Order: sequence, then structure tokens, then C-alpha cells
Amino acid sequence: MPPRTSCGIPGAFISSEPTWSRRRAPPEDLETSDRYVAVPSKQELDLGKRVALAFAETHVPEEYERIRSIFSRPGSYARFKDLLEAGGHLTAWYEFEHNAQREALSDWCATQGFEPV
Repeated sequence: MPPRTSCGIPGAFISSEPTWSRRRAPPEDLETSDRYVAVPSKQELDLGKRVALAFAETHVPEEYERIRSIFSRPGSYARFKDLLEAGGHLTAWYEFEHNAQREALSDWCATQGFEPV
């Protein structure tokens, strides 16, 4: 197996050959080659409720209990974003979420022997 040398974002393909990343379509040998590895989904990286509650704790602590309650029922993410939008915190949430995703992917890459780029 070729050395693992790169890492990407959710839904990205990882290859030991960096030139593929400039392609728009997945590589033709994606399913048959051992040069690629699936990047975990947001759910597999535990980036849902846990991250939302961390955001609430640090950015809107006065709403923490309400947000915790929101996540006890289906449809929570939409209600959570509605609450943040109403309070003017949606942009901060997107930045926080992005940083949490980047950190989780970086950690995953390290455990897989990839060097994040």
C-alpha cells in the first residue's frame, strides 16, 4: 500500500497521489483501489449535539438549558439554528462548527497516519 500523505474534509477522497485533488469527479478507481480511504461523516466524528452544547456553553450560556432541551427531540438542529439566528449568533455558530470539524478531522488524520494539509 502506498504511504498515506494527505488529508481532506468530509466527503473528500484521500490519496497518496496529490494530483487527483484537482479533479471535479471522483477517481474512476475509487471503489477498487487501496489508494483511497473514506473520511468519516459528521455523525461518525460526533460533531452534532456535543459540539452544539459546547457552543452553547461558551457563547450563549444563558440559553444552555434551552438548547440542551432542544436536542432531546427530533428536528433539533433546525430549531437550534433558528434560536441562534433570532439571537444574532448564527455566524458565530458556523465558525465554531467549522473549527470543530477541522479539529476532529485533524485528530482523525493523525490516528490514521495521515499528515493534515
